[in-house]
Amino acid sequence: MNSQRLRVFSRITLLLFIFSLVPRRLWADNLFDFRPGAAGMGMGMAYSSIASGPDGLFFNPAGTANTAYTQTGGTMGRLDSPNGPMSYDALSYVRPYDPKNTATVGAAYLGEQQTNGPGQNTLLLNYAQDWSPQGIPLSNPLQVGANMQFINDSKGPHSPGTFGIGLDAGVIARSNSGLRSSLTVMNLTTESNIPAALDLGSSYTWHKWLTLAGDIYQQQHLLEFYPGLEASFDEGLLKLRTGKGFQLDGIPQWAFGFGIDLSPVTLDVAWDFPTSSINRQGGGYEVSFNYFFGAPSFWSKFVGNAAQEAESLKEEIQSLGEQESQTQTALKTVQTGKDITSGELNVLESRVKDLQDQYQTLQKKNDELKYQIKKSELKNQLLNAPPPQPQEIPRPKAAPKALWPQKHTIEAGETLRSLAKKYYHNPDDWEVIYDANQDKINRGIPEEGSVFTIPPPP
Repeated sequence: MNSQRLRVFSRITLLLFIFSLVPRRLWADNLFDFRPGAAGMGMGMAYSSIASGPDGLFFNPAGTANTAYTQTGGTMGRLDSPNGPMSYDALSYVRPYDPKNTATVGAAYLGEQQTNGPGQNTLLLNYAQDWSPQGIPLSNPLQVGANMQFINDSKGPHSPGTFGIGLDAGVIARSNSGLRSSLTVMNLTTESNIPAALDLGSSYTWHKWLTLAGDIYQQQHLLEFYPGLEASFDEGLLKLRTGKGFQLDGIPQWAFGFGIDLSPVTLDVAWDFPTSSINRQGGGYEVSFNYFFGAPSFWSKFVGNAAQEAESLKEEIQSLGEQESQTQTALKTVQTGKDITSGELNVLESRVKDLQDQYQTLQKKNDELKYQIKKSELKNQLLNAPPPQPQEIPRPKAAPKALWPQKHTIEAGETLRSLAKKYYHNPDDWEVIYDANQDKINRGIPEEGSVFTIPPPP
């Protein structure tokens, strides 16, 4: 493993970890926002512009387009939070769609259940392909795709489920320089408990080994930014990943993971750790196993790459020999021209020196004239300036004293932090309002139309 690459990865990992310690907003992710796949979890959910492998269709249905091999995968994991642990498992299958070039079809299942909390079972049917819009010059075709959703959603482990049908749609744009951008619209469902979401993603691969990624996820009152990082070593045999992590029920997380590519088999493992306190309940793990039918083995690919590089080096050496011969001939021609132009250059240098002396003399005269003009303008301003007028100083008005407690009727879009900022001028004092109105708050959100009692500021 290249030690210099490992040092670069470690430094960027440290920066991402420091970023993960920055305080977050009040709104929290829940199981409806979670997407399985250890590769994506290891990169802190910043995966929608990559979305490779069979579990990529959970992040962006366009990521499976133009798949070369039939693929299948399985994922299992667990996430903890003060509201109860969430267990989940997923199965996915993707294959090329032979009747249409670059097209793929697939299916996936995801089961999620939070202890004493909501649960969800989802079946996805996927279609994706490459697409080149007419009249738009692109270096690579767009990847487009969609998931048909069949959802069974329940509010608790013993609550009856509610069936719904939905749709995911996504697109990925790729450049030859390693830049990828994506747009994903998710959860367009008939199930009212699952709000629709929008994901904007981007990633950049530097020197084919280091990938920086970021996703902006927006869903109802939730606006979240997920940064992530992946480093590849030894022809992709080992991949190290890190990112901010998924915040189940508002617990800030830091993610770390790794992947091993022993084609046709890949194994990905990821962990989430709570960053606010080592004693706080949170974190989790995830394991993904994928198999690519008909894919070449890793060792044959490694040997083939080495042979290809050796052949490229041989051709490059021959090309350099020809260039050396041409360079020697050109060097003799240049030397002859150099002798001819040397005399002309001496004459030009002498002329340039004379011109520089003249320029400095003119510049000095110009500065003296500017100084005289500025001096005259200041003198005229002083002579023509009106005498200063005295100004009255207004007396400050006494601020009215606030009466506590106060009453406030909740309007749409208001949060505990916005109320604390309005009445206390400090959004971090939201817990004072929360303690006085717990019966009017549902999952951290004030009930619209309820009348809150605003206690005196702390």
